[in-house]
Amino acid sequence: MANSRGSLTAAILTELSEGSFRSAAQLASALNVSRSAIVEALEDSASLPVFRVRGHGYRIAFPFVPLSAEAIRLALLPSILAEHVIVIDEVESTNTELLTQAARGAPHGTSIFAEHQSDGRGRRGRSWQARWGEGLLFSLLWRSERGAAALAGLSLAVGVALARGLAEFADIKAELKWPNDLLLDGAKLGGVLVELTGEINGACAAVIGVGINLRKPRELPAADLADLGLRRIDRNHLAGLLLRHLEEALETFDRRGFAAFRDEWIARHAYNNDILMVTTPNEQVHGRFAGLADDGGLLLDRGSRIERFAVGEVSLRGEPREHR
Repeated sequence: MANSRGSLTAAILTELSEGSFRSAAQLASALNVSRSAIVEALEDSASLPVFRVRGHGYRIAFPFVPLSAEAIRLALLPSILAEHVIVIDEVESTNTELLTQAARGAPHGTSIFAEHQSDGRGRRGRSWQARWGEGLLFSLLWRSERGAAALAGLSLAVGVALARGLAEFADIKAELKWPNDLLLDGAKLGGVLVELTGEINGACAAVIGVGINLRKPRELPAADLADLGLRRIDRNHLAGLLLRHLEEALETFDRRGFAAFRDEWIARHAYNNDILMVTTPNEQVHGRFAGLADDGGLLLDRGSRIERFAVGEVSLRGEPREHR
């Protein structure tokens, strides 16, 4: 279950976000709560990037900008997406939360951002977890009258939109990996999970989940924006920028489908002309990347024929598979 944005934990982290030491008494005074409430909030959750030094107090482990619905809305104006921005502290999964709200009638363009998700979902049942301040995690609800059958290739179009937004934000040269990963120097920077509800040929809704690593744990074999020297990233500005690029791309997708993005996706593809290994539920095959079909399917040149794949895990031949 999600907590409100005004929770004590979020307020404490906002107080600490400048990076200086603050005692529990100072935090309690600033937030008009008891000292014991401060201590309990800080020491109950292992997901908080806060450490304590005796005689000095508490300090944030790395500086970050707390998420703010108001700041994201300001970054989005005059987009209609600014009308339905929700920021929550902790949630199992932003996609799960938004799917629930969509079933209850949440309006088109609703977005949910979370500081921390404990059970985020990636493709094929993988988890995507991130602690406070480590990433930008959100889901966007996009309703369509064209039906789920017309949304083939949507996750690839979303990848193009995110790559455009990152390039505008800080000239970040993110590459794409089929079907839904963002890479930076060959390592995973982010991912997309699209979940559809509704009718095959009628009204339907897509919940588009996005996760981008801003600062990852050292032991995780992935990329983050801190690798580029970006430290105290204005996540609200980045959120608004990515949503604006998503809105533009999704409107184009509604009119023209994935074919409008195919050439740009290929230009941003990390593995052009490489020999790939594709792992499906039934087999593991090798072949040279040969482009994409109009519906986003992967085309593989297997020597005697071009084979199309609608699902599967892709890696360079001999490259270890990702775990996140």
